[in-house]
Amino acid sequence: MKKIGFKTGLMALAVFAFAACSSNNEVGNLTFKKFTNEENIYLMGDKNAPHAEFSLNMEYPVKGEPSIHHWVQEQISDFVLGTSYGPLEPQAAVDKYAETYKNDYLSDVESLYKEELAEVGDASKVGVWYNYYQHMESTVDFYAKSLLVIESTISDFTGGAHGIHLVNYLNLDLTNLNKVRIQDIFNANYEANLVSLIKDQFKKDLKVESLEDVGFWEDSIQPTENMKLSATGITFLYNVYEIAPYAMGAQEVTLTYAQLSDLLNKENPIIKELLNI
Repeated sequence: MKKIGFKTGLMALAVFAFAACSSNNEVGNLTFKKFTNEENIYLMGDKNAPHAEFSLNMEYPVKGEPSIHHWVQEQISDFVLGTSYGPLEPQAAVDKYAETYKNDYLSDVESLYKEELAEVGDASKVGVWYNYYQHMESTVDFYAKSLLVIESTISDFTGGAHGIHLVNYLNLDLTNLNKVRIQDIFNANYEANLVSLIKDQFKKDLKVESLEDVGFWEDSIQPTENMKLSATGITFLYNVYEIAPYAMGAQEVTLTYAQLSDLLNKENPIIKELLNI
């Protein structure tokens, strides 16, 4: 049996991995690639001094229908990094955001660190609160036909009692080049009924009769744009402090399309695709 050369095998594996995110059944036939920037940012350039850990990993489309893949690139940058980054090419956007974070960190704390170090005279006795971190990532959560769902996560610490971790979702209609908004996929006056379904599902998932009794701020539970659509249903995610104390973490609940059937706008093109109607 003929052996495949090591380099040839690696090349084949790389091509497979690079193309894994694309399919002829998906609008735009997009292929995705990750762009990164990572750095430890030391105060005064001293590796023994406090520092900020920074990492940014962004998944962008790099091949496919040009008008679609460029639009998606811009939407991802706008959503994750901010609107000023949208017009930039992926690596340029990632690098610019990293440079801005570095400059902001040094500007915020380096002069304070120098002052404290001059007063104390011993770097080991200077407060650890100068140590920051920010880790950000965006990935493809779901891609089928016209629907592309992007997941964005951020873990951020800027001193204080604890850091914060957030997860956010962006749903895109690739056929019409629109963001998928909650008001677009539900019929008018959906709010009260949706809230009831969300609360009931939380109770079922947690096996409780009262959400208040386990720490939820029940009155704060409202429909949220922070949702991800999938082949089987919609997940609504509430980040820390939105409907419960920090100690309880983020909370998410998934409702099937069968549960949501009476509320869904079946004229919406994305909903029609997902329900095959």
